[in-house]
Amino acid sequence: MEDGDVIVSASESGQTVSQNNNTIGDNDPTFTNRDSDVASDSTITITTSDDATANITIEDINLEAFPGICH
Repeated sequence: MEDGDVIVSASESGQTVSQNNNTIGDNDPTFTNRDSDVASDSTITITTSDDATANITIEDINLEAFPGICH
């Protein structure tokens, strides 16, 4: 997550993940922090169309940068 905001787009034809103007096909991405001691201020945006379901895993992300979400 330290490399910037992520956009996940899912449709009936598959799923893509975009970050820093790079887009790849990935039907089951996992998002992590390289250093879980450092809070990330990047966002993950998920869009779907055609009644598709987006599949992602969020693992070991430091959310301290988001007061109001973490208690």
